[in-house]
Amino acid sequence: MPMVITLMVGIFGGLGAVSRYLLDRSVQGRTKSFYPFGTFVINMLGATILGVIDALGALRILPTSFVAVLGVGFVGGFTTFSTLMYESFSLLTTKGRRRFGVTNIVASITLGVTLYFIAYTIAKGFV
Repeated sequence: MPMVITLMVGIFGGLGAVSRYLLDRSVQGRTKSFYPFGTFVINMLGATILGVIDALGALRILPTSFVAVLGVGFVGGFTTFSTLMYESFSLLTTKGRRRFGVTNIVASITLGVTLYFIAYTIAKGFV
């Protein structure tokens, strides 16, 4: 059984990565901005989804295998810490855009944790 879960994590991770790519291109294409709105939206959405998944796992509504497949697999493939760091570094090292780099880091982490907490709390309260 663990091998099946491992394979499913990989498959769902791939689906998450493809979803991330498509959503990022869609958001960035609409904003036409140097600011990485696509990555920001993806990571905030991912934090919210993960909060719900973890709450359902904590309540034992979702089995731990589903939490792994959806949380580690799909959401892990969907969200991207490395791209957040790359884009923030790029902003921090570009004259005239440094404040956007700091804003990107602070807003992503602060809002991401806040959205996770809110989603987790609401999901646990509704069930």
